[in-house]
Amino acid sequence: MARADGVPVIGLPAGLQPRAAVGYMFCVAAEFAALALAGRGSTPRIDTAASQLSASREAAENRARELAAEIGDATIVVYGSDLTASVAYRWKTQINRERQAARLLIGAAEADHNEIEGWAGADARFAAIFLGDRDQHPRERKRFELTAKAIEPYAATVINVETEGETRTDRLLHAVMLGDLLAIELANTRGVDPLAVDVLEGFKKEMGQPG
Repeated sequence: MARADGVPVIGLPAGLQPRAAVGYMFCVAAEFAALALAGRGSTPRIDTAASQLSASREAAENRARELAAEIGDATIVVYGSDLTASVAYRWKTQINRERQAARLLIGAAEADHNEIEGWAGADARFAAIFLGDRDQHPRERKRFELTAKAIEPYAATVINVETEGETRTDRLLHAVMLGDLLAIELANTRGVDPLAVDVLEGFKKEMGQPG
């Protein structure tokens, strides 16, 4: 119907779980933004990012293994802001998808209000991951540093992860890749099939039954 009406259509490869098609969907969203004059053409930046992701994958896999070893069996709390806000959400959903527990704090305002008091009773069962970026506002950077310092005595571990790459596209996609690799590494370490979604499929099946 869209093609018949002259509306641009960008197809996606078939057979992928939506989470595995995040790169394709990012490209589609970026291209449609450009077509709608809401952003610049992104093809050169995406091509460059793809090349850099390929070159840095082995290092990212090693980093993911290091992070998984440091996290151990702790529940993960992911902090993000600005560029890393959406990345932090992706980390949370991917880690939860692999049947590992994760929580999310986007931005640091709530993290430094009621949330920070909760760490005092955490009993070292939570690992904090702060996703930083070079474009982060200095006040947000300071919040991250002070929050990490305040919760460190109560956390299983506190980890700072800095985005890598030249452009925001590079850094965004590299951070997404690292989070996905971490989720897979955690699943493998804990003996979980990273492709299985039994609980979700069972839920959808039940929802599809007539009430």
